[in-house]
Amino acid sequence: MREIDLAAVEKYGIPSLALMENAGSSVAAFLLEKFPKIKNMKILIACGNGNNGGDGFVISRILKSKGIAAKTWLFGGKEKCSKEAKAVLALLLKNKCRLKEVSGDQGLEVFAKALKDKELVVDALLGTGFRGNISGILGRAIELINLSPAIVVSVDIPSGLNADNGTVAGKCVKADFTVALGLVKLGSVSYPGVNYTGKIIVKNIGLPFEAVKQKKVRLNYTTEEDVRACFPKRPLDCNKGSVGRILVVGGSAGMTGAPCLTSLSALRTGSGLVTVACSKSLNDILEIKLTEVMTSPVQENPDRSLSSRAENSILKLLDRHDVLVLGPGLGKNRDTGILVRNLIRKCKKPVVLDADGLNLIASSPGILKEKKADIVITPHPGEMSRLTGLSIEEVQKTRVNTALAFAKKYGVVTLLKGACTVTAFPDGNIYINSTGNPGMATAGTGDVLAGIIASLLGQKIEPGMAAVSGAFLHGMAGDLAGEKKGEHGLIASDILSYIPEAVLNITKARR
Repeated sequence: MREIDLAAVEKYGIPSLALMENAGSSVAAFLLEKFPKIKNMKILIACGNGNNGGDGFVISRILKSKGIAAKTWLFGGKEKCSKEAKAVLALLLKNKCRLKEVSGDQGLEVFAKALKDKELVVDALLGTGFRGNISGILGRAIELINLSPAIVVSVDIPSGLNADNGTVAGKCVKADFTVALGLVKLGSVSYPGVNYTGKIIVKNIGLPFEAVKQKKVRLNYTTEEDVRACFPKRPLDCNKGSVGRILVVGGSAGMTGAPCLTSLSALRTGSGLVTVACSKSLNDILEIKLTEVMTSPVQENPDRSLSSRAENSILKLLDRHDVLVLGPGLGKNRDTGILVRNLIRKCKKPVVLDADGLNLIASSPGILKEKKADIVITPHPGEMSRLTGLSIEEVQKTRVNTALAFAKKYGVVTLLKGACTVTAFPDGNIYINSTGNPGMATAGTGDVLAGIIASLLGQKIEPGMAAVSGAFLHGMAGDLAGEKKGEHGLIASDILSYIPEAVLNITKARR
């Protein structure tokens, strides 16, 4: 973003003041849209003396022009303001907006009193250039903002958050909303930064498209528009065989629920026909559980897990299907591992490799290089740890780099599950998901995701975007379920039941 800003000014001739005006205007527009009764709210705008503070001065002036009273508090002194911030500060004062400078303990006490009755606080203290540990008056001011009952909106990034990697060395504002200017910052969608960012809203500030394009940014933040653009329209003359036939290979004693969730989620996402290949002795259980899904009993081991002898039966079934989901509830029998490896080598249809399918190749992930078709893998951090040899802590600290390295090394689309799911393509593109909530941290949600991705693959979305769109749709369904049922009692089948509504939300806007 720093390089793009510089190019906008030096190469494309856009004055830096114009970009600051656009930034402040975009945040003000968000506030006016988000809070319809903002004229009746008590508002405080906390500004630093850098360009982020300059954005805050513009916000304050625009609100004043709309008849909205907002007192601006300046930390760091007028004389130390950046060149651009000084220019917009002069306009702020010319328009007779209220400004209070904070210095020393006495000023901080006044600031603390002012915060007590505020309903909305705009955080424009520090921007993306900040590195280090906040202390002193500014650190205490941030503590006071976090203790305030007010809704907090951060400009571009919460003050104190490292924009590059999401680390927090000292104090950091905990925002309810962050208005990202131009592009989302990686730190806002990386942990622990996510805990401070709140809901992210992206605003265009007039950066030239070519300036962004020339940087060849490979990091993407998935939005509804991205998903809508690639979501398939159903032809009027479609039939159950033309909108995707999915084969789910999974299940073992005690884990019949996993393939059921996967197969039902594929149907709910739009697949026309779904079959579960399961152990013979578990077939009756699955037939009772599933009404719209077909089952196909195949050879099993003494512990009722799928046998490597089932390989030929499954390959014949694949001739009549478009996509293979391999792994939900398979268990950890070594003989089942032989089956998984052989299917990876021989399957000529797109594969979603999930759960125990990943665990069974963890000791030899090189098998992925022997694939004959596209593969999407969907590990959670524990499974990624087993695949890479990294600790779970290391995986979580380097989610983007870990997923990308694996995708490039083995040539598979790698979807690393968790908050802000990361999907990495073998060509280096990376997507970070923007939907979902903590209520989705419950057993079975990954099985639902596998079914969604498989369904999209069957509807002819290319593998990378099928994974990206699947993660977004899965998270949206979880958000809809969370709104109705709350996060604490959310279970995987709740998410499954809201998939059609999520699909409707995405597709109805193009009708």
